[in-house]
Amino acid sequence: MTVPGYSGLIRLAGTTRAFAWVGAHVLPALDRPFRDRRRSVTSLGTDFPLCYLTTTGRQTGKQRTAALLYVADGDRAVVIASNFGSRSHPAWSLNLLANPAATLTIDGVGRAVLARQATAGEREGYWRDARRVWPGYDGYRRRAGREIRLFVLEPVAELPGLDSKPF
Repeated sequence: MTVPGYSGLIRLAGTTRAFAWVGAHVLPALDRPFRDRRRSVTSLGTDFPLCYLTTTGRQTGKQRTAALLYVADGDRAVVIASNFGSRSHPAWSLNLLANPAATLTIDGVGRAVLARQATAGEREGYWRDARRVWPGYDGYRRRAGREIRLFVLEPVAELPGLDSKPF
């Protein structure tokens, strides 16, 4: 259920450094119990497009799941590796660079995907779409001091070694 006005308030708060800190340090732990409910604490009462991306840890080989906003592009999804404007890339993006096979879960339905970085020609359009979803990305880009990676997640047949079942 979407709460009128709440989404706008969260989008406005999301442009602040304080929200970025809370997003990076507090929300991941709060979101974990909500995976089974197909939403996250962050997205409750909003219309934010939320996905869970499960990657294989580049160092541990363990499955790692991150709650992310995404931009839909047909049967593909685009995720933004902003890391809340941190100077370092998020671990999940490093994992995708090491192994592009992942599981994307949207509305409780998991599917196997292969990730690739958006091409130079795709970046501008995807970035514009991402800013419509989350205006805070502009501030994140200014603070990051690095190019924020955009990953295009393309559905594929089942991938060996990945669990594509819904959470």
